Amino acid sequence: MTYKNTNKVLDNTFIGIKTGTTPTAGPCIALALNYGQKENEIIIILLNSFDSKERWTDALKLREFVGA
Repeated sequence: MTYKNTNKVLDNTFIGIKTGTTPTAGPCIALALNYGQKENEIIIILLNSFDSKERWTDALKLREFVGA
């Protein structure tokens, strides 16, 4: 079997991601990423992004903000 990853940010810094949408919270994303040395990890939760595509852009902006 071949699987295609549709996750737009999963790479060597983003180590875990879960997306979802609810009526109250809108498009959301939960991220785990490495920054600095591999033993440093951070979890980011984004709620109510403008739309489903924008949450990926927001995630990348936050990665830059924390310096990962």
